[in-house]
Amino acid sequence: MEKSVLLWIDMKASRSEEGVSILFEKYFVVRMIGADQAAMLTPSDMTPSAICFDYDFPDKYGLDLLRSTRMNFPTLPVLLLTEQHSEALAIWALRMRVWDFLVKPLNAAQTEQEIHQLKNQIDTHEHWEATPFSGSHVPPIPEEARFINNGTQEERALAPAVSYIQQHLTEKISEEQMACLCRMRPFQFSRSFRKNCGITFQEFVQRTRIEEAMRLLQNPNMTVLDIALSVGFRDQSYFTRVFKKHIGMAPTTYRDSRIIGETIHSSEHETLDLFGTH
Repeated sequence: MEKSVLLWIDMKASRSEEGVSILFEKYFVVRMIGADQAAMLTPSDMTPSAICFDYDFPDKYGLDLLRSTRMNFPTLPVLLLTEQHSEALAIWALRMRVWDFLVKPLNAAQTEQEIHQLKNQIDTHEHWEATPFSGSHVPPIPEEARFINNGTQEERALAPAVSYIQQHLTEKISEEQMACLCRMRPFQFSRSFRKNCGITFQEFVQRTRIEEAMRLLQNPNMTVLDIALSVGFRDQSYFTRVFKKHIGMAPTTYRDSRIIGETIHSSEHETLDLFGTH
């Protein structure tokens, strides 16, 4: 039986990691193209059976390209491969109706099982999602991708630091450590980070911790101290001061305001349903 075509779009900034596509070649004819070619794809072109976007650390340009491809080819399964362990990115992929979200390094056995399921779906002519996106229903790019611009090698080189920070908030994170991770000298890293992210490294770490704390404060079962420790603060009083500086209110006040707001919204929704209003 003739193999289906898997269009493999190589979006990696680094060439250090190769060979992932070999796992797919058992079931597909893998055709490699780069970002420039992918940007010019139209529905009138040769249509593959599935599309795979292979990233290391995706930036805004790379995710914009996946989004536009997803909209141009709504019936094709789209896979997203990345080295970035990111909850926000995984949620975005789900909302974009990506067929599968795989984090590298891949588990060969698990990946082969996923590939086999994809092949079965294609062979039975089941469309993944034919409904096009429109207007406000198109999910916005995750905020973290906006910190890495879409151009130079220097900008992309910061992506490992951004990803590491988001995944290790409970730990002490030093600028020297992140400079080493990005293969830069500390001064070069500091200057590059501020230039490309618009804020200093320490400001970014602090803001990322506060944003995660805002999310955790929606869980009524977690104490403020638990949340402070979960996002890397060792002292509740200091956490409260920093939170108030960024958000304009104390963590407990923020939590209460969220609960009140959700209660009001729920009551209004129930009232509208009661009167049959939509």
